[in-house]
Amino acid sequence: MLEFKTIYDKAINLFDDPIIQKAYFEDTVRWEKMMYPYLENGIPLFVNPTRVSYLLVDQTQPTGEFELFEGNGGAQYALHSTPVDKSDFSFLINGINDYGATYNPSDNSVTFSKEVPAGSKCSVEWYYPGCFNTDFSKAASPSVSAAVIAYRVKEILSRALVLNWATDEQNFLLDIKNVLTDTDFKLYSPANSVRAKVEWKKTIEYEFDTLKNNLGWELYSRKYHGGNYY
Repeated sequence: MLEFKTIYDKAINLFDDPIIQKAYFEDTVRWEKMMYPYLENGIPLFVNPTRVSYLLVDQTQPTGEFELFEGNGGAQYALHSTPVDKSDFSFLINGINDYGATYNPSDNSVTFSKEVPAGSKCSVEWYYPGCFNTDFSKAASPSVSAAVIAYRVKEILSRALVLNWATDEQNFLLDIKNVLTDTDFKLYSPANSVRAKVEWKKTIEYEFDTLKNNLGWELYSRKYHGGNYY
């Protein structure tokens, strides 16, 4: 299986916005839920090589639950739902992240880092990001192993995700530019920001296309006297 989370872990290093990167570490669950539509819309961009892209149809969709508790003066609370293996967690006490809280799979409970006073609210959200149900062995060739293909797919889809996000971000900045008046521009001009986004997006697009083409070459080429040919 290829976990969606491994793609998110690759994608986070491609964003040019430190706020996006900070959000990933502050609330991973929220970030993954926010980015899933961009991954979902990016998958159709990966059409070649077809012997790999057709394997991406079989997926396990994201799933999760949110549970809210009334504080009772204790730190441990039993969950009503059972988190899926490899889930990420978000723990809050009165709306504030509790990074020291832990999930205990042995008794399906959560232990917060401190006691939750009576009358307070605490919550737990678990979220399984999803996965592709393939090990890519069906797409492997004598010269390219399934493990190498999986690595290449992560590189490609992480860029597909970022490209979709970049398109929305670029359009948003262009909308701002269109509605601002001349007076507004004296206070703030997004021109440089828009230009930077366009150049950054072009770089991601180039990397995306190059990685796809390289994978196709690797899969369909044959060894000949130490070299490759189709």
